[in-house]
Amino acid sequence: TIANPKTAMPLMQMAAAIAQAQRYELECLQVISVSRLRSPAETDVSTVMSRKLLKLTNKLRQQWDIPIHTQIRVSHDISHAILETLEERRIDLLLMGWNGVNHTPGRVFGSVVDTMIRQATCDVVLVKMATQPSTSGDMSFDRWLLPMAGGPNSRHALRLLPAFLKLADHPAVRPQVRLCYVSSPQETEVKVILLEEAVLALKNRVSASVEATALCSTSVPDAIVDLAEKDQCDVIILGATREGLLQQVMKGNIPEAIARQCNCTVILVRGSQD
Repeated sequence: TIANPKTAMPLMQMAAAIAQAQRYELECLQVISVSRLRSPAETDVSTVMSRKLLKLTNKLRQQWDIPIHTQIRVSHDISHAILETLEERRIDLLLMGWNGVNHTPGRVFGSVVDTMIRQATCDVVLVKMATQPSTSGDMSFDRWLLPMAGGPNSRHALRLLPAFLKLADHPAVRPQVRLCYVSSPQETEVKVILLEEAVLALKNRVSASVEATALCSTSVPDAIVDLAEKDQCDVIILGATREGLLQQVMKGNIPEAIARQCNCTVILVRGSQD
């Protein structure tokens, strides 16, 4: 789904990279919200901006050589329109942006994003774009940090990483990937084997430089944010469970805390209900 003109192209580039790697078709959706007092079918709306956004897909179609479909929906409820599209088009993966800030009481990431995390049956990838783009003004995708926890969603994130690495800005320069595991001082066994296996698996699939780091800290978000700043990471990619994402913020939400504290791009990956 695309909504913000400023982040539309980077989001669609990410979606195209995944689609090419997974041999998917790409469905670009733009939802126009109208008052519940009006009928969506009978309400006049301006589609000028929506059509401009969707025209960007012509460039993607040529660049990535993938089938791309576009549609504009008028709806009372953005979440409902997205869920309807997921079901009708039998979508395997939903990619959407979020601004990293939530002002809605009782929500972790905001109304639409929380609904997608809870109800979308397909894979969900959330992207918070960097607040400070590169000197050229574009998003940079050269230096990656992937925290590992051993769960299925970390594996989902690892599986998508080779596709994302195709977005690297300078093809002649190898992208850099750092996998990390943060243990608490109370842990008696640090999952070094987990890191070693992940590094080996990734090295066999990409041409990037892959390294691993094990850290010990009382705060997982602080440790990851500090490491990202030290390495000057462009992107942090996190696997996150449905339950973990939707717990109350007061109890501590690691992905939300990392996204809030980091200036770089943050990608959250939540696997399908399967």
